Amino acid sequence: MAFDKHIAALAIGTFCLGAAELGIVPVLADIARDLHVTIPQAGLYVSAYAAGVCGGIIGLLLFGRDANIKINLLIEPVLFSAEISAPALRKAILKCLEPALSPECPTEFSLR
Repeated sequence: MAFDKHIAALAIGTFCLGAAELGIVPVLADIARDLHVTIPQAGLYVSAYAAGVCGGIIGLLLFGRDANIKINLLIEPVLFSAEISAPALRKAILKCLEPALSPECPTEFSLR
């Protein structure tokens, strides 16, 4: 069987993404303490993140297989960055929406 450099690059990239998901394990107890949740709950957060990564890869394979490879290589880092920064931006977004989410807000302007 001949060595296929494309398959090797795909295998190395998949391994690196999978190994990055395991980097959280040593600090899971600290994260749980900082977020004021139990360790199993923090583990579920990590599992949900990993499932999101898997779903994103499957989505890219299904919807991006007919697209130009250069376009895919430009879109993937943007999607990964958005996925990673979304939890960090969550508090800021909720803070901006807080006036609209308050019960005192008139019904026509409320997001509830």
